[in-house]
Amino acid sequence: MAKLTTAEARLIQARLRQDGRACDPMTTLAQIGGLTLMSVSGGRWAEITNHYGEPVGVILPCGENRAVEVVLNWADLYDIRRIRLVVSGSKRGEVVVEQEHTDVYCDGLYDLVYTTACWK
Repeated sequence: MAKLTTAEARLIQARLRQDGRACDPMTTLAQIGGLTLMSVSGGRWAEITNHYGEPVGVILPCGENRAVEVVLNWADLYDIRRIRLVVSGSKRGEVVVEQEHTDVYCDGLYDLVYTTACWK
């Protein structure tokens, strides 16, 4: 498995604590699907936790200072976001949400995670 770049590690570190409903990250990854996980991040992922330390989702680095995060919300549905770490200019170091899908059922994760990871 490929290592994280410095920018990917900074991006993931900035998003590791979020509000959400506790869930099993392995279940979330299973719902995303192995082929989608490999296509988006090459199998790399990190666990997102809430302020109690409970896992609430996963983040998948997808290249060029971007990642897709999948977080279980309080309605027992998923929120999917493509985020980007700004690496130059006056907003350097800020994390920007480029695309967001809210209230996604688990059976739609594999398709929407892949689509959200595509930005070109």
